[in-house]
Amino acid sequence: MRYAYIRANSATWPIRRLCDLLEVHPSGYYAWRKQPHSARANENQHLTGLIKQFLLGHAKLESTVRYLGIEVDDALELAEQTEV
Repeated sequence: MRYAYIRANSATWPIRRLCDLLEVHPSGYYAWRKQPHSARANENQHLTGLIKQFLLGHAKLESTVRYLGIEVDDALELAEQTEV
């Protein structure tokens, strides 16, 4: 958790200063950064990408429906009535 905080704030603060603040050695941070991601971390990253794509697609669909002058609730009701 400390290393992730250092990575997230390294653009704002020097890494050595963050390491001193969090009482970790800079070599430990750099070793952590070089480690490959775990299978779970890779799966989480993949799922996050899918969720973002879904939400972006939903936002585009919603804006398209509104552009066409259809109420979003009406469009959802029509979608539920339509068999695929």
